[in-house]
Amino acid sequence: MSKSLCLWGAALALPILTPPSPELTLALALEDGAQLTTSLERVLTLELLGTELTMVFDGEEEQGEGPEIEMSMVERETIVFSDTYSAVDDGRAGRIERSFSEIASLSTQNIVNDTGDEFDEETPGTSELEGVAVVFVWDEDDEEYQASFSDAEEDLDEDLLAGLQAVADFSWYLPPADTEEGDTWEIDLDAFRHTASLSGNLGVLREDEDEPDDDFGVQFDDNLEGEIVGEFTGLREAEGLSLAVLQITAELSTTVYQSEELDDEEGDGESEEQYEFSFELEGELLWNVAAGHAHAFRFGGDCSLILTAQQSYRGGGHEITITTVRDFEGRIDYEITVE
Repeated sequence: MSKSLCLWGAALALPILTPPSPELTLALALEDGAQLTTSLERVLTLELLGTELTMVFDGEEEQGEGPEIEMSMVERETIVFSDTYSAVDDGRAGRIERSFSEIASLSTQNIVNDTGDEFDEETPGTSELEGVAVVFVWDEDDEEYQASFSDAEEDLDEDLLAGLQAVADFSWYLPPADTEEGDTWEIDLDAFRHTASLSGNLGVLREDEDEPDDDFGVQFDDNLEGEIVGEFTGLREAEGLSLAVLQITAELSTTVYQSEELDDEEGDGESEEQYEFSFELEGELLWNVAAGHAHAFRFGGDCSLILTAQQSYRGGGHEITITTVRDFEGRIDYEITVE
């Protein structure tokens, strides 16, 4: 059992609901010198439900089902980092030193083809930021954090800093004003964007990649649509702490497009892919009322992917277009602890 699951189980052990106060202020309230360690485990599973195939050869169209194959995919991501806050003023840290102790991903794929042959593939991912300390300093003029490496990391590529985000505290989910039990509020879609890419673009490079596919993540964020709603459901006493319980629900969708030119001695063409994701998620964010920071966040639910791939090719006096539509269903889960 992972450490994050153990901590989550402890956080829920023997819950005792206490009478709600008339109003409660939930806000980030960090103290100067505070140190917090955040651990995230994300698991995405997808299974192929079916495939449709369309081929157009010199204007003549044929439709049918794709080959009967079984396909399942699992993607795991682990991020662990420790923050030290200093120069805190009015709830905002003037300086955050973040040490990344673990950044890793593992993608696994299992395929059984129409003849019964089985293929398994594992693809790990790593980041040069693992084991590295980054310093974020608040810039009053630009009103944003500026990232730099600590003195010990001077030899690293500065491009690794470009996509990092200093704020990784889950305050995005908090109600906009004093709240009481039963209150609901709308949450900006940035909350999911920040959760899905905690601490920003960490430059994770898969074993089969020459460079990270940053455009995929940018499109995923830019095209995100839907609704996120929070509800304050009361206080819970656990581990000697008073924890505000925030129920979070979300219905989200996004689309990513990718394309490339095809060219060889026989002819030329294009390859295009469209990824259509949808999510129905729910979970609990536990907020440490006295300390003023998140304690744990468990968030997940059903997801689906429609992957449409189209290849068009012209050569030898002929033109052919093959369109494949694959329908996947699965689940995504986040397990997050802050201590």
